[in-house]
This record gives sequence, C-alpha cells and structure tokens, in this order.
Amino acid sequence: MLADRLRNSSKEERKNILATMYSELFERVPDHSRLTRRVSESETLAYNQSKFALIKRFLKKIQRLWRSGPAIANLPTRARSLFLK
Repeated sequence: MLADRLRNSSKEERKNILATMYSELFERVPDHSRLTRRVSESETLAYNQSKFALIKRFLKKIQRLWRSGPAIANLPTRARSLFLK
C-alpha cells in the first residue's frame, strides 16, 4: 500500500516515492475525482479565488507579524512545521 511505503521509507526513499506517487494513485483509482472532474480554467480560477478570499484576512495578519522584527524571525519556520506534521 502506498501509505505504508511512505510511512516506512527513509527520507531519500520518500523523495523517489513522491516523484511517482500521483501517477501510481491515479492508475490504482481510475475514477479519482481529479481525473473525472474536468473543469475549465475559468472554473478553477473562480474556485481558487473563493478559497483565497477565506484565508486572505489571516495572511494579512501573518504578514504584519513577519514585519514586526527579529524577535519573531523564526515564525515562518515554526508556522511551516505545523503544516508538515
């Protein structure tokens, strides 16, 4: 199983798995929504704009924090680590 291979792999092995992961996923799941749901470029843009509108106000607050000086210089790194867990 793909998830097991990722969990049990080394950092170097994971790079190789990630390089081909989606191809393998789509081969195994031919009716995956990414393959079956074809949308136009304008629909994709509208969808992305609506999602961006939801997070825009939070991004502005974070941007202000980043500008506030060296005391929080490691904030982007710490914030990034939350998403990598």
